[in-house]
Amino acid sequence: MDFDIIEKHFSIWRDKKLSLIQEVYAIDIEITDPHAIAHGHQEAEALITGLQAKFPERRFRLRQPIEGHHHIARLFWAFGPDEEQEQVTGQDVLILENGKIAKLLIFIDPQ
Repeated sequence: MDFDIIEKHFSIWRDKKLSLIQEVYAIDIEITDPHAIAHGHQEAEALITGLQAKFPERRFRLRQPIEGHHHIARLFWAFGPDEEQEQVTGQDVLILENGKIAKLLIFIDPQ
């Protein structure tokens, strides 16, 4: 599996690189988050920018190396102001089709 596309996905959320959305996500991307469902590039961008605007002091970090096989990958993340403070943690499960992410399933760990 080519993890480059998964790393680019993570940089969209971590580094606010919204310019990568069309390169990384299928045109009909479906993002399922516990708080929202987004379809397509426009809704994906709105979901990401909304989260970043709501928590401007927080940042995503990988908690362990990205894993994947066939056309499915997962990554474990932490989201917080810095590594020392309490953070929200979770997992992304990504399904790839034709070299792009077609589905993104976001799980947030219980606090």
